[in-house]
Amino acid sequence: ASGAVGKPSEIHTVAHGKIGRPAMAADGEGNALLAWSQREGERWTLWMSRYTVAAGWEKGTVVRDAKHGRISDPGAAVNAGGDALIAWSESKDDAAAIWAARGSLGSGLGEPATISAAEPGSQLRGVLAALDGSGNGLVVWQRHAAGSIAVWGSYYETGVGWRTPEPVRMLERGAATSVCLSMTEEGNALAVWRDFDATDSGIDKMRSAILARRFRKASGWGDPEVIQLDTTRAGGFPSLAMNAKGFAVALWSESTGDGVALQARCYHEENWWEDGVSTVAAGVVIGSPALAMDENGDCVAVWEQYDEPWHTAYASRYSYGVGWCAPVSMRTPETGNALAPGVAAGGMGRAVAVWCQRYGEQEHVWASIHGPETGWSRAEVVQGPTVHRAENPSVVAGRTGNAIAAWCESRGDSVRIVGRQLSLMEY
Repeated sequence: ASGAVGKPSEIHTVAHGKIGRPAMAADGEGNALLAWSQREGERWTLWMSRYTVAAGWEKGTVVRDAKHGRISDPGAAVNAGGDALIAWSESKDDAAAIWAARGSLGSGLGEPATISAAEPGSQLRGVLAALDGSGNGLVVWQRHAAGSIAVWGSYYETGVGWRTPEPVRMLERGAATSVCLSMTEEGNALAVWRDFDATDSGIDKMRSAILARRFRKASGWGDPEVIQLDTTRAGGFPSLAMNAKGFAVALWSESTGDGVALQARCYHEENWWEDGVSTVAAGVVIGSPALAMDENGDCVAVWEQYDEPWHTAYASRYSYGVGWCAPVSMRTPETGNALAPGVAAGGMGRAVAVWCQRYGEQEHVWASIHGPETGWSRAEVVQGPTVHRAENPSVVAGRTGNAIAAWCESRGDSVRIVGRQLSLMEY
C-alpha cells in the first residue's frame, strides 16, 4: 500500500555543530539531490548527498569548504535527464558572492565557480536554482543592501558559461521577498515574489503586493507585473509551481480584514496570466502555503490553518481545466501544531504532504499520501522512534510514484539529516 517504505536512513550527522535548511530536487524517476550548509566551530562547508531508487542514500560529501568564510542558503535543481545544479551564498570579510556547481546525478558535481563577484556591505540570501531540459540553468537570489532587498539573477548557457548577473527587481526603498522560481523544459522561466515598494508611499503606508516576471531564453527578463488583482489587500508568502510545458499556478495569502484568504492565479506561457483569481481557502489564520504540480498541470496546495486550539495541515487539489476542490483537513490522531507543510506531486493524481507537528518539546515529521481513488490517507509519523526533535522537512517525488522525504533532527549539540522513501502507489 502507499505510505512509508523501509526504515528512516541517517544521511549525515554532526556531533557538535549546525546544519542549515536543506534543499532537495529530483528527476522524473524519483532520484534526488540534497544540499545543505554546515557549521562546525568557525568552519563553514557545503555538503551534498545523492539518492537513487535502486541504491538509496549515499553518505554526504563536501562540495565546498569556505575556509574562513560563511556558506548559507543553498538552492538545488535537477532536470528529467539527471543534470544537477547547486547554488549558494558565500561571504567573507563583509563581502558576499554567489557560487554554483554543475554536474549530474550520475557523475556528481564539477568544480564550484563564482557567479557574482564579492559585494562589500551586502548580504546575499534566498538562493534558488532551476534547470531546463538541456542543462541550461537559472539562479536568482535576494541582495540585502542599503536599506532595501532586491532580486538578482544569472543565466547559465551550456557550453558558454554564466552570464553577468542582472537585476530582476530593484527597489530604492522597500523589499522583494519570498521569491519563487520555476523553469520549463524549453528554457523559459517565471519568478514570483512578495513586493514592498516604499519609494513613494513611505514605510508607514507600505502595503505588500504579489509580482511576477518571466524570463525568455532568447531575450531575457520581461517587465514585472502585479498579478494580485485586489491590491487594497496585503499579499504575502507566495508559492509557484510550473510543468515542463509552461503552465503554472501562483498561490499566495491575502489579508481580508477579518482573516486570511488563499488566492491562486493560472499562467499559460503563450497567453500570460488568466484574467481571474480563485479563492482556494479562507480562515482566521492561514500560513505557509506550498504548491506542487504534475506533468499534466494538475496541482496540489497545502498550508497550515488555525482550527482552535491547534494549527492543522490542510490541502486542496486543482484539476487542469476544471478548478479547485474544497479544502481537506489532514488532522492527525495526536494533538499539536502542524508547521510549514511541504508537498510533492507524483503524477496521475498522486501526491504527498509532509510537515512537522509540535506538542510541547516534542516535534515529529508526519505525512499523508493522496491517491486518485482514495483521497488523502490517514496521517502517519514517518520519522521512526527517536528522542530527537525534527525540523525543516521537505519532499520530492517522481512521476512513477517514488517519493523521498528528508528532514533535520537535533538533540543537544548533535544534529543529523534523515531521509525516508515513501510510496505513492496504491495496491
